Amino acid sequence: MSKQVDHNELQLEQDLKWTERSWIIQRIGWALLLLFVSSAALGLFGNGILSKVHEQSNEYSLEYDRYGRYEMPQQIKILAPSVDDKVVLTVPQSFSENYDIQLLTPQPKAQQFDSSKIVMEFEAKGPVILMFEVEAQKAGRHQAEIFVNNKAFTISQFIYP
Repeated sequence: MSKQVDHNELQLEQDLKWTERSWIIQRIGWALLLLFVSSAALGLFGNGILSKVHEQSNEYSLEYDRYGRYEMPQQIKILAPSVDDKVVLTVPQSFSENYDIQLLTPQPKAQQFDSSKIVMEFEAKGPVILMFEVEAQKAGRHQAEIFVNNKAFTISQFIYP
């Protein structure tokens, strides 16, 4: 048989308001942690659904990540039709100030450099996929234009340090 114990004689100090506040703070902390982990899983801090950008304009297509990391390789993919059996890619100086081009596939047939831009020409008898591997040279928000067959594409990224 269980015996009832009267606890009215115990002298326990407790601050119920502080306990309730700490429970609320704890719930807010759990919610923020869940929001942070969900955002990371969806791509807010790297690869994922929130990070991918796909721009389509007629026969042209551009894919890149909205969020990147400083000095980490990132891919930029361009699908372009050929004009007169070639594709001309123009990279302005503003792009070169923020990004270092590490790799370009396929290799251009010809290149021209001047103080304001780089012009690359690719042989093509149909649509071509150009793959860049670039590294951001500065942290922060970047916006740069590139031109494919004189059609402008704007790349807008946030680079984490």
